[in-house]
Amino acid sequence: MRVTAVDVWKVVVPARPGTISSACYPDAVLDTFADVPKFIVRLHTSSGYCGIGETNRGVSRAEVDAGVSALLDLDLNKVALQQLPLPHNGAYDAFEMAILDALGRAREVPAHMLLGGRYHDRVPVDYWMGLCTVDDSAEHARRGLAGGYHGCKFKCKLEQHPAARVAAIKAVAPDWTITLDPNERFYTPAGTVELARSLRDYTGLLFESPVPQQRLDWYARLRDTIQIPLALHLGTLTHLIPALEMGCADVYNLNGSLTEFVAATRAAHAAGCPVWHGSGNDLGVRGAAFVQGCAATPATLWPSDIFGHILREHDLLAEHLAVTDGYIAVTDRPGLGVELDLGAVERYQVP
Repeated sequence: MRVTAVDVWKVVVPARPGTISSACYPDAVLDTFADVPKFIVRLHTSSGYCGIGETNRGVSRAEVDAGVSALLDLDLNKVALQQLPLPHNGAYDAFEMAILDALGRAREVPAHMLLGGRYHDRVPVDYWMGLCTVDDSAEHARRGLAGGYHGCKFKCKLEQHPAARVAAIKAVAPDWTITLDPNERFYTPAGTVELARSLRDYTGLLFESPVPQQRLDWYARLRDTIQIPLALHLGTLTHLIPALEMGCADVYNLNGSLTEFVAATRAAHAAGCPVWHGSGNDLGVRGAAFVQGCAATPATLWPSDIFGHILREHDLLAEHLAVTDGYIAVTDRPGLGVELDLGAVERYQVP
């Protein structure tokens, strides 16, 4: 089952108006992330099976081309899935997705069976919003509640009154869980403690990466000081182990390739910590792959960041990932379990 060819599409799928941040809160990253190109790849094999993958934002064409060169004529039945013979660059995980998809199709099993088997039948997901005003936060909560979600995650900064946003969301959806994600912009332990005190009347809250993540000692101290649980957004097992050793967080948002994600979640599970899968506001192929990775971990799952369908004009899938009562069902279809909408891929393709 050798790779005979690889198709590559460079795409930009815009965000729908009003789905990210309020106009009065401009943010250089959030406001432009949907304009950053992605690559969709599809490998062909000598046995006739294909596999699809999707890169993260900002991956270069040179990184993709290096992966293509390494893939051509590679026998997929003779590779170690935990360490593929590919450049470990920004495009690695997209080609890993495509290989798992092709092998799953050929062997007539879902990709999670190639990652160690299925532990979960469905993956919880939350609603998402960017830097929003109090009124816009309430409106987003109404949308999410109508969509069957049980909680939300929102981007925030300490100086933009996150406590008022929590109050507005809880007024609309009192039973929701809320993850406050400032990307380290609660700045200091003192600022984080002060905010936590202002939120003491609310339950179901979580602070994700409130202060600089390299200060693991701050996280260990905060965990002993505030009542609100803490989450750390980390990459692979290398980053996770020191945090687990120091007891820095209650739950971990993890990334990496699919095999790296599953390995890291097993370590978190051994330490008694729940996990969720992070994202970069991705399209459908990547979202489907994240569902497969989540299915293959024994760890307790918190709602994962699979929300591109909320924000983007299209997910490039022929059949969209369905969120029902705050969950995405784990498919029994072979591979990643999804197909490309080639018409949409061509429509959003850029030079």
